[in-house]
Amino acid sequence: ALLATSPSCVHQAFRYGRNAYGLQFHLEAGPEMVGDWCHRYPRELASLSLTPDSVGAAALKFEAELGRLREGLLDNFLGIAAIVPAAARETR
Repeated sequence: ALLATSPSCVHQAFRYGRNAYGLQFHLEAGPEMVGDWCHRYPRELASLSLTPDSVGAAALKFEAELGRLREGLLDNFLGIAAIVPAAARETR
């Protein structure tokens, strides 16, 4: 089942059966990691008409919102997997 999509990648998140999930993005990526990638791959950014500074600034701008979404996705996954009871997740 397709769970998330984007214009650049149709299969961003998906589920196969009841127990297998796939993500085509880096849930853990914060501004520091994004900045590191930007400096490691400047040619790839340039091919997309992007600069390390512009991507780094976007990572900082959206960090709070992405953090909230990251936490929600993780909480939902833990609930589906029944690893952490709902009451324990609510105290985070």
